[in-house]
Amino acid sequence: DTVPTGTKDARCVAFLSDGRTIAIGGNDASITLFDLQAEESLALLDGFEGDPNPLMFFPDGSTLVSAFGDKRIALWDVASHAVVEISPEHESYILALDVSSDGQTVLATDFAGAVRSWRIVQPSARAYRAHATRVWSMEAGHMSAPALLLSGDEDGNVFEWSVGSD
Repeated sequence: DTVPTGTKDARCVAFLSDGRTIAIGGNDASITLFDLQAEESLALLDGFEGDPNPLMFFPDGSTLVSAFGDKRIALWDVASHAVVEISPEHESYILALDVSSDGQTVLATDFAGAVRSWRIVQPSARAYRAHATRVWSMEAGHMSAPALLLSGDEDGNVFEWSVGSD
């Protein structure tokens, strides 16, 4: 079935854990929050440059995290539709995002081959470097302690990191 969102050129989508709300990143530098059951737009989130890609909801559903073409990450309060935090600028376009299971750390990979962690609760940022090429994918180990991070690049290399260590 086609979802009649009215969004032009959906670049990325994410489900909220309620099963009825989705976020759609369009090519107009905006994100639409959409109610699937009511088939109506709930909010338009904008204010950044470049297309949003990627995006995802925090595990508890309270926050949406999105990356934009301006090399920054935004945290949006889902209830108020307001930006609550903006990351420092990355050195290149952000390709993948993940959020730790405790919702305290945002992880991002970028076009320059960097993997970065951005701690939300006690703000700090850290870069993990080993990739020589673009880092296309990443996944946080949600069931492990200490937190593990896997990242994969265009040369087929996969690196495992213990988040918070060198």
